[in-house]
Parts: sequence; C-alpha cells; structure tokens
Amino acid sequence: MKVTLDKEQLGHISKFIKAKGVSYSDVNSEMTDHIASEVEELMHVDKVVFLVAVKQVFLRYGRFHFMKIEEEQQKKLEKQSWIFLKNGFMAFFTFPKIVFTVFLFFGFYRLATLDLIEYLGYSYIFFVIVLGVFTFYYKRKLLGKGTYLNLIGFLQR
Repeated sequence: MKVTLDKEQLGHISKFIKAKGVSYSDVNSEMTDHIASEVEELMHVDKVVFLVAVKQVFLRYGRFHFMKIEEEQQKKLEKQSWIFLKNGFMAFFTFPKIVFTVFLFFGFYRLATLDLIEYLGYSYIFFVIVLGVFTFYYKRKLLGKGTYLNLIGFLQR
C-alpha cells in the first residue's frame, strides 16, 4: 500500500525547507514536492515513521544544497528580467517612435529659442488631446465597439 502525506506533514516539510534558507515560494513548493515523494518512498519501502524518514532524506543533501538551488533560481530570474528589459527597450525604440520623439524635441527647442515658451503649454495640451483620441480609437478598434463601451460603463460604476 502506497503511503501519502497529509497537509500537516507537507507543511512540516515546507517549513523545514524554509528554515534551510529557501525564501521563494515556487522553489519551496517544488522542493517540498520532491522531498515529499522521497519521504513517501522511504516510508513505503523501509517502513519508517514520518519524522525519521524526513530526517534521513534531509541528511542526503549537503548543508548548502537548498541555498544553491535558490541562488540558481535567482540567477535565472535575473537573466530573464534583463532579457525582458532589453526586449522592451528595443521594442520602444522603433523608427517611427524615434522620429516622432526627435521631431517633438526640436519643435519644443525651437519654441523655446524664439521666446515662445508660453506656446509650449498649448502644444502640450494639444499633444495630450491627440494622444487621447488615438488611444480611444485604437482601444476601441482592438476590443470592438460593444466590448469597449461595456468596459467604459463598467469602469464608471
């Protein structure tokens, strides 16, 4: 008959892993599952009680085994974060966006050098209105007229 662990025993293993220095919940849950299956196998084959099986399983691993796994996971997540940041940065700087940004910069610079600084406020308001109209149009086109209007009605409640 196969031995299965209950929630209390799984919680005990999880707390023990956390005490070993594992703080990420996803790493902790994967390790808990791995350790629990080893404990179940040991309890089934060698007919030992839960606490003895847990102690024997944890003695198989080195002192810093759990922290090394967590460090590897952390390095993996940092690498993924840098890749997402790089891809987002490269996606932002496409040709039309660069041209538009340069055009706006030189337009504002020209207004400032001609001492027409008060027109910068009007330009900004015009820019915000145009941006709002384009955003409304593209979201409505993307979501569909009925869905977008239902979404607006939901947000106004």
